[in-house]
Amino acid sequence: MRFRRKKEGVTGIRPILERTLKKLDLEIKIKEGKIWEIWDEAVGSTIARNAQPESIRGRVLFVRVSTSAWMQQLQFIKERIIEKLNESLGKTLVKSISFRLGTLPSRSPAETEATREPPPTFELDAESLKTIEETVSSLKDETTKDLVKSLMVKEAKFKKFRRGKE
Repeated sequence: MRFRRKKEGVTGIRPILERTLKKLDLEIKIKEGKIWEIWDEAVGSTIARNAQPESIRGRVLFVRVSTSAWMQQLQFIKERIIEKLNESLGKTLVKSISFRLGTLPSRSPAETEATREPPPTFELDAESLKTIEETVSSLKDETTKDLVKSLMVKEAKFKKFRRGKE
């Protein structure tokens, strides 16, 4: 068997491939592809059944969501999702998430839209409701009273949601 000598001035294929792969940022593309692998674990099974990553462009992750109610709820925890994904990836690859309403691909033949879960609701305890009632009781105008009460209830539910309590 004859071996050819390396000619002077000829570069091997390995350094060319390494430079090309580096220029194409394929390492980052490979890591970005892992988002689909880690999504369910990072967001939890309930969210995963109602939202799935669709694509990533320029560090913006586009996520398909089953209902507008889920889209709204996910807006509240978007930053936590970004943190968990980047933590799992070991690198900051996702800077923002854009949620889009649409039909999710079936995860199994048995799963249909009817089996999707509604977003969690956060009810207030009697003590919180009593505090809100006492706060608005001094207001004379019923319309203003109802509006302020509604805003206070929404704010309290939002705070409870942000803490992740049900």
